[in-house]
Amino acid sequence: KIRKAGYPVRWPHKAFVLKFQSIVPLPKHFDRFTPADWKKHAHSILKEVGMDRKDAMQMGTTRVFLKADAYPTLEKRRLAYMRKSAIVAQAVGRAYLRRVRLFRTGKAMMIQRAGRAILDRGNLFLLWCDVNRARLEEERRLKAEQDAFLAEQAREREALESAVTAVHREMWGDYDRELAGLDAELELILRQHREQQRIAALAEEQRLEEERLA
Repeated sequence: KIRKAGYPVRWPHKAFVLKFQSIVPLPKHFDRFTPADWKKHAHSILKEVGMDRKDAMQMGTTRVFLKADAYPTLEKRRLAYMRKSAIVAQAVGRAYLRRVRLFRTGKAMMIQRAGRAILDRGNLFLLWCDVNRARLEEERRLKAEQDAFLAEQAREREALESAVTAVHREMWGDYDRELAGLDAELELILRQHREQQRIAALAEEQRLEEERLA
């Protein structure tokens, strides 16, 4: 009955919340959600984007019903929230890299000060040897730390790229499938409407013919 009233897009409450949770994130205890909790969270998502109106949606007992033109708008808002989250993640990553660079610069300055103090004590040749040995050891240690850091960064970058690729694949794949399903549902509605018009026209012709014969 709700679908015939002009709400062709329908989602179960849980599936709707999991799809659009980037707009209103789920709490940590969502694994203990009851059907009423999923329904309440679905309504919170619609309220956040300003679509908790009857001209855009209807909240059923087990499903969310949306107008045909409301779903693309909701999908655009979801993509906007995901882009905002990605920007925040990038900012956090850049701040972490800046802290790493500052840490390395501080260690280099400490090594330079220690070298000057040793040279000031005399016996330049021995001190020079000591400094070079310490420098080589420090370089080897720093290189080992750098290699470990670069390897960790490569792993994190690879994991991030894989996650972004998966998100894009899921996002656009789901979006294309949902649009295809929506087009099919709209086409079915239009065919039903045309069939009803055709039946009404035939009935009107038959009535006119009967009146003419009478």
